[in-house]
Amino acid sequence: MSIGILEESSGIIDAPIARKEGSIIERCISKNGQASITHYDVIKQIDNMSLVHFTLETGRTHQIRVHTEYIRTSNYSEILSMEFLLLQLIDKLFIRIR
Repeated sequence: MSIGILEESSGIIDAPIARKEGSIIERCISKNGQASITHYDVIKQIDNMSLVHFTLETGRTHQIRVHTEYIRTSNYSEILSMEFLLLQLIDKLFIRIR
C-alpha cells in the first residue's frame, strides 16, 4: 500500500542499494550499492492511495521501502501503518459500493 499515486501503472526499478552512511540499519540508493531490481504493477488507485504488487528480482534489505522512496511516491515504506492504510482503503471501497 502506498500513500501517493504512481505516475506509471507498471515498471521496473533498477537502482543499486547500499547501507546508509553512519547507519547499520538504514539503506539508500547508491552507485556503490548492490544491484537491486524491483518490478511493480499498480492494482488499484483510490484518492491518494495505491495498492501495488511487487516482484523482487533481488532480495536486498528494505528493497521495497528504498525503491518506492526512490521513485518518489510517498513511501510505501511506512509498513508499520499498513493496517491503518488497509482499513482506509477498505472503508473507501465500502463507501463507493453503497
